[in-house]
Amino acid sequence: MPNEPAKTFKRQLLTLDHSIMQTTGKYGHITVSGLVKLMSDKRPKNTIYQRTRALTEWGYIEAVIDKRKNKIFRLSQHGVNELNMRGVTLRGRSLLQIDLARVQWAMEQTGFIETLGLEAQPTVKMLDAVIKGETPKALIVDNPHYHIANTFQRLDDFAKTASSSAPLDIIALTENRAAELQRYVNSNSYSFSVLLLPIDT
Repeated sequence: MPNEPAKTFKRQLLTLDHSIMQTTGKYGHITVSGLVKLMSDKRPKNTIYQRTRALTEWGYIEAVIDKRKNKIFRLSQHGVNELNMRGVTLRGRSLLQIDLARVQWAMEQTGFIETLGLEAQPTVKMLDAVIKGETPKALIVDNPHYHIANTFQRLDDFAKTASSSAPLDIIALTENRAAELQRYVNSNSYSFSVLLLPIDT
């Protein structure tokens, strides 16, 4: 009965389970005690512990540190996909990777770097950072937890708003995504630079 675990999950996936997954996704890494304190859906510690065991067995969260019962959890890719399908925006794991990539990129640049409030400006809302000054440059970091078509659309939007030859760095966090992005850049005759920057959180 290979499908039985999946059926069991669908039958037993509670509002509490989604709350655990969303809180884990929001903070990136969290313990059972942290879940008890930070979840809006207040439940006894033992109840939270039992649900984290079930979600771990089903592959929706994973323990990155396991010292007896003091486990630190993060969402697995399976858990990320589940929340994405439900339209939940995650701040934790994937955006931490983007933040780290953006910081590393910024440290190698010169000039005034703007990273906040870009989403409110129509001309730069698709960007993760902008350098202003004598040699302006823009940055887009590919989020590997979203479909690559999202990044393709951001590149197209930037090319339309600025130009296909405007100085833009595209950071990919995996080799496969970097290769796909490079093919897309080449096929559209964009002059953007694709950079590979593996970051494991």
